[in-house]
Amino acid sequence: MEKYMEVLKDNILFNGLSFKQIGDMLFQLNPSVKKYIKGEFIINAGDRVRDVSIVLEGNIKIIKEDIRGIRCVIAQCGRGDMFAEALACAHTDFSPVSVTANTACSVMFVNFDKITGFKIKPAEIASKLVRNMLTILAKKNVYLNDKLEHIGKRSIREKLLSYLAQQHLLSGKKIFTLPFTKTDLADFLFIDRSAMSRELTNMRKEKLIDFDGNTFKIIKK
Repeated sequence: MEKYMEVLKDNILFNGLSFKQIGDMLFQLNPSVKKYIKGEFIINAGDRVRDVSIVLEGNIKIIKEDIRGIRCVIAQCGRGDMFAEALACAHTDFSPVSVTANTACSVMFVNFDKITGFKIKPAEIASKLVRNMLTILAKKNVYLNDKLEHIGKRSIREKLLSYLAQQHLLSGKKIFTLPFTKTDLADFLFIDRSAMSRELTNMRKEKLIDFDGNTFKIIKK
């Protein structure tokens, strides 16, 4: 577990804790760590989820499929990111989404009730973990609201510009790299991959944007 301490130190759940305090918390939380190969399912739709999960190595993809097998990408998480916390908090009987390993990865699982049960000592650290967890859940709510804003746009162009503008703002740079492949971006925005590619090409011809692979630039007139 020691080799992952730097990753955990940067995770919001352990925000404000020293390495020693994190070590003490891990001893009390008794998390498990599992390794997955690319494409392997970490959570299957229908599973009961009671653990908060942290990506220690690699990255994962959260997906949802309808009865026709059409997939949409809910989110992608990389090293240090947390997932499934909302499902664990809600104590749902089954997960509506699946989680797959996008690359070979390692994932830590921590029981949600141990985090929020105030049985961790000292009490002030337990309180800090609960506050951090509330922050995480609030950030996830903001993330989902942002996604709803993107996919709620009427046209493919509007969806793309909404998402690209947000990524540009988050990066703080003129040139930025998307966290998705083009295929996953289409799934994320609920649009046809071919139609999206045509629209991106048209937007580049009109000098609204420029891109090379997953690296984009919004051109300001």
